[in-house]
Amino acid sequence: MNQDIKAGWGEWLLANAGKQGGGALHRAGAAPDGSDDTFCCLGGLCELGAAAGIVRRELIPGSRLYQYTSVTDATDVSTVRLPRAIVEWAELPSVNPLTSSGYTLTVMNDNTIPFPVIWDRINAAF
Repeated sequence: MNQDIKAGWGEWLLANAGKQGGGALHRAGAAPDGSDDTFCCLGGLCELGAAAGIVRRELIPGSRLYQYTSVTDATDVSTVRLPRAIVEWAELPSVNPLTSSGYTLTVMNDNTIPFPVIWDRINAAF
């Protein structure tokens, strides 16, 4: 994994530990300012990719789900796993990486393993 991107991801996970949610990369909350939005740990990496111009983040009309779409390939879009553009940018092995614990990041996240613990596993694995 690209170590600079990994460091930024770790900072994001630790800073946003109270915004962890499951079942989607990014789910809009009820607050108009987004203060109660929730994220999967992979959604945090997508947020960094959006800030870097790798993907676009768009709220799906009529839902509370955000999708992340590659800026170079409109078919590379996801609400639940990493878009391939993010995988390539971050130099990860897959759209849902397996950690040294034997679990994928989404399984860990959706089983409410806290972001700081997930970050420890990411740091050890990549």
